[in-house]
Amino acid sequence: MKKIIVNVTLQKARKSELPTIVSGVLDIVLKHDPALLKIEGFYSKLLEMYQQLYLLKQKYTKQLLDDEVRTLRKRRLTLISTILTQITAEQKADVASLRAAVMLISPVVNVHLFNLVRKTLTEIHDEVLHFTTKIKESEELMLAAEATGIKVYVNDLITIEDSLGVGSTSLRDNNSKRRIPQLQMLNARESTINAYYDLMFAIELARVENVEIDYYEMIAALNEFLVPYQAKIKSRGTRSKNSAKKTMTVAMSTTTSATAV
Repeated sequence: MKKIIVNVTLQKARKSELPTIVSGVLDIVLKHDPALLKIEGFYSKLLEMYQQLYLLKQKYTKQLLDDEVRTLRKRRLTLISTILTQITAEQKADVASLRAAVMLISPVVNVHLFNLVRKTLTEIHDEVLHFTTKIKESEELMLAAEATGIKVYVNDLITIEDSLGVGSTSLRDNNSKRRIPQLQMLNARESTINAYYDLMFAIELARVENVEIDYYEMIAALNEFLVPYQAKIKSRGTRSKNSAKKTMTVAMSTTTSATAV
């Protein structure tokens, strides 16, 4: 049986490419009614494997995100407590050289940071944001923060709010780069690839066995979608082979030169 569907070596596809390829194939097959084409079981199996792969990635990423958010929120409260403790201690000590700086910054600290533990997460975020913004926008307050020794804590609060703030993607971006448990991910990837090839074979076989059904419109759509990925994967393989050949040539040349000497 001569195959007419473009062959994409999914084992060589990048991690980011595999879900995109499988999702695209599933969409195309669904549009052409897998039940009517008598490939519904193979389509459903690939869909199931794809969903498991996707959910595993989403679940792990969410877990990482939640853990880091909790850590940052705890760190934020520690910083707030440290700032309050330090300013209170300096007010009581009443050191002459710090008196002006303490008098300038203590009202801002008390207005925005006092008793935040009892407030909601949103209220804490808003107050800390107002506090750090006021200091960043005032040279006098920034100098006072430096003089009283709380500038380093303020800077840490700014960094934390940048990560926790509405619309920030820094945490998600960082977590997306972390590794999902390798064995689970490899198994899910392998199962998805096997289910993909099973579906491709089922389509090829079904078009031969069911000559009364038109498979070619769907196959044409699949090929149009898959050709760019086939080309990219082949191109990477060619570059890799050429690079290996160059490395081998250089190594052999070096060895020959050394022997000649």
